[in-house]
Amino acid sequence: QQQMLRFYQETPSVVLEMTGKQLSYFLQGASSLDCATFSYLHWKGWEYDQLSVILQALPPILSCSDNPSWDILEHSAASALRKRLLPDFIIFWQVGFQMRPMHIQAMLKTHSGLSYYAATHLQCKTAYLQQALQILSSQMRSLYFQMPSLLSMSTTSLKKRIDFWSDQVLGAAQDIQFNCSTDKRSTANTEPLLADIVLRQPSLLQYSVKHNLQPKLDFFTNELQLNHTQIKTLTLTHPRLWGMSLDRHWIPMTHGLAHKVFLNLDDNNNVTTPTQQEALQQVGQHIVAKTPLVCLCHWKHNIEPKVDCLMRAYGYNVTRRILIQTPWVLQQSLEKSLVPKMTLLEQTVQELHDEAAAKNTTEAILRITETVKELVADTPSLLLIKKEALQKRLQEGSRKYHMRLGSSNTSETSNGQRA
Repeated sequence: QQQMLRFYQETPSVVLEMTGKQLSYFLQGASSLDCATFSYLHWKGWEYDQLSVILQALPPILSCSDNPSWDILEHSAASALRKRLLPDFIIFWQVGFQMRPMHIQAMLKTHSGLSYYAATHLQCKTAYLQQALQILSSQMRSLYFQMPSLLSMSTTSLKKRIDFWSDQVLGAAQDIQFNCSTDKRSTANTEPLLADIVLRQPSLLQYSVKHNLQPKLDFFTNELQLNHTQIKTLTLTHPRLWGMSLDRHWIPMTHGLAHKVFLNLDDNNNVTTPTQQEALQQVGQHIVAKTPLVCLCHWKHNIEPKVDCLMRAYGYNVTRRILIQTPWVLQQSLEKSLVPKMTLLEQTVQELHDEAAAKNTTEAILRITETVKELVADTPSLLLIKKEALQKRLQEGSRKYHMRLGSSNTSETSNGQRA
């Protein structure tokens, strides 16, 4: 305290304030002595760039303040945050995980109840998670920083969720191995996979198995008819899909696509599909399994407007063919990508038709009678090309068309002269 008082007395207040702003990235949540020390060093001639290099290279040089910052106390309930942090708590994070003071403050903002956990509780929970997930301390640090509320869960709750992912999702189908002596599933091959998805989406360990995860798994299996391999692939590539609400997202999106696109219609637009289940199965196989990124988009505000745009331009049958062959079309922006390319196709084909009609050329020779609908139906991948590349290809096709047009006119003229 005497040393800190000396630094404060010898350092001008304007330097103290400037140092707090210039080194705020490092000094946030640091002790008052550290803030005074680096202000004093700057006053004695050290540049801020030099101090930043030292703080960046040596994280443990700073000690965390045992008094939570005022903004955390202001936004937290009086009983939700300890007014003074225990030394063992600070040592656990700074020594055990090499966390900077600002990281500890950030975790307290996210989960204020963290301040009440004893060091022994933190150590036991960390040992269990690290052994269950088979991850390094640096990975545990990242996991806690993203979701410190994992420390509030009981070991029993964590085990239920870990068993769900290991046995029912990642260890499904041909990847499940059995131990002949115990007749139990071996999860040795699923541990790296489980660690990968948990580190990318830590909330997977917080979702309720009974009320959240199991209903979604049943929906994928029974409604969308996805097999175990497809569900496992979706989980490994896009674990965020499990965070989407079943009632507010999955059901509206899949049922909307089934009704608008995958119900079979006859020439009179009458529904011929016997059940909704068949349409949902097609949604699962052609949309969910092929383009999981589409499943992260909102149905009403994103996917449905694109489907309606394709329906208005090309009709039901062509739109269905597009989404079956190239469902990635739905990943594009409607205003910036899809509509401009559709307009470009329409304008180019219309110009060719107008020119052919004006020159009264023979239809059998020119073969330019296809409409845009027929063109897109035959080659739906045209809507996946970038607009600049599509424009270049259309210009090249138009140039070849004019060459054929010129040769056909020459041929018709010579035939007329001979006649």
